[in-house]
Amino acid sequence: SISSPSRGPTAARHQDGWNGLSHEAFAIVSRRDYASEAIKGAVVGIDLGTTNSCTAVMEGKQAKVLENAEGARITPSAVAFTADGERLVGMPAKRQAVTNPKNTFNATKRLIGRQNDDPVVQKDIKNVPFKSVRASNGDAWVEAHGKLYSPSQTGVFVIRGEIHKWGHLGGED
Repeated sequence: SISSPSRGPTAARHQDGWNGLSHEAFAIVSRRDYASEAIKGAVVGIDLGTTNSCTAVMEGKQAKVLENAEGARITPSAVAFTADGERLVGMPAKRQAVTNPKNTFNATKRLIGRQNDDPVVQKDIKNVPFKSVRASNGDAWVEAHGKLYSPSQTGVFVIRGEIHKWGHLGGED
């Protein structure tokens, strides 16, 4: 495959189209003018980032980035578990990292789809205080208070926090 510098490192041009799309499907998708169609309901976009996440809603033809409960437009992609089992997400989780580093996860997106024995995982895990464990299928998961969580699960916790922002505007889950 050939990387496309204009589309970022995750977009790859394959022999059969972009990211596996056939040439015909890619041509149809890229020609379609989605902005000219009437869209019913709100359009919400969530960016689950490795370090930070954010949510935007379309207001007419402009995207408006929503603020979290603390008034910030970005939220740390962090998840923490307190000793009594409470789950914290975002800035409260990031603050918890000072006093509870082994049960506070950040940058777990880097672990998605990786085996625990992957050299990249082993290198990255040396730089974080939380524990990476080998799941039954060999994937890299994280552990807090004896419970295991997949990197995808921690991402879902962050996304749920972002969806909560949308709920405050009267949106539906």
